[in-house]
Amino acid sequence: MNQCSVILVDDDSDDIALLKEAMEESGKFNIVASCDAEKELIDILQHADKLPDAIICDLNMPVKSGIEVHNDLRSLDSFSEIPFILMSGVEPSPTVELKAAKEGLATVLVKPYSVSGYHDFCIQLYSILVEKRA
Repeated sequence: MNQCSVILVDDDSDDIALLKEAMEESGKFNIVASCDAEKELIDILQHADKLPDAIICDLNMPVKSGIEVHNDLRSLDSFSEIPFILMSGVEPSPTVELKAAKEGLATVLVKPYSVSGYHDFCIQLYSILVEKRA
């Protein structure tokens, strides 16, 4: 796998900007789009020429949680097979991790607090996506 095409979903524009920058610098990602809500995500997917390799979504958002966005996408046949990775600004509680696992989400990545942390985050994310494609 060369580059992974991804869509980023996060209500925090600063997190999106830092993640985009780190992904672009890594050379391992093609950022198809970014958005801050499920409705916009579905619109992007419906109008895409090609579906992304993955959706990277914040866990805690104001309208729907990342888990709810994941479940809504899984109910739409066209998008049910796209790998979905959750990220959170805080270490997820065991309850959240259990709920995510029950919904088929094996990983909740913790968002970094530094620019160098975003580079490490991208390495970890790329490894997960390569493993999912194998």
